[in-house]
Amino acid sequence: MGIITNMDKKPLALLNRVTISSVFAIVLLAISVIAVLLPLGKISFYFAILPQFLLIALMMQTTNRAYQSLVETGTPEQKVWFFFLAGTLATFVGEMLYLVGNIANPVNMIIIFSSTVFMLGAYVFFIIGLWRVSFHIRTAKGGKPNYIPAIITFVVIAFIGAVLFVQMQKANTAGVLMVTFLGYLIPDFFIIAISATVMVRTWGGMLFSTYIMYAVGCLFLVTYQISASFLVLGGVPVHSNPIQLLFMVALVSFVVGSDMRYKTEMRLREVA
Repeated sequence: MGIITNMDKKPLALLNRVTISSVFAIVLLAISVIAVLLPLGKISFYFAILPQFLLIALMMQTTNRAYQSLVETGTPEQKVWFFFLAGTLATFVGEMLYLVGNIANPVNMIIIFSSTVFMLGAYVFFIIGLWRVSFHIRTAKGGKPNYIPAIITFVVIAFIGAVLFVQMQKANTAGVLMVTFLGYLIPDFFIIAISATVMVRTWGGMLFSTYIMYAVGCLFLVTYQISASFLVLGGVPVHSNPIQLLFMVALVSFVVGSDMRYKTEMRLREVA
């Protein structure tokens, strides 16, 4: 069984596409939004930090479940989800190191830099996985490449990069920090462009709901990363900032997307 394209059956009903994992992730996000945005003192502080680790755990669980279901059916798509699973593990390690580095006294930049390496690894795994989905679907459908998502993404990222560079000049930022901020824009471009391409190519098919959630997750992940760069330049702490809500939205999107892929596979077994 190969990857389903938009030429296959119509999407299943939404209520048949998720499990309790997605429901819990969405409820946790809603509670976090309320707790972080209201002036609740230490409660707001903790809800900006702790829920994301529960969401990462849920992302690991749903991604692994989707991957295992594809392994059981022997579909080639299992190779794609292996990279997604590796990306979730790298995300967990990266975020743990980032938190440890920030709560250390004084702040440990070596640990924070190590977290950046793992998060960059997560980017790479997700990019490879999405690229393989995109390539497989184009090959299966025999369609021509669509470069519009990549062109739009390039223009937007290039503009952001120019603004970021100006801000770094004003803040007298140089060396490793400048390379890191500007260097991240490269995977930002690829993950947005490829996820948008996958979304377009699965449009209307049974996998559209899965990969539109992944596209939304990638968009919020990049928005979080770029926004965090500007906050760091302004000397604003990021790990406990309300901006963490953007990261949580990205995580919930990945949870729901993985959950939908699992439920789709289970439904296909019923009708096979």
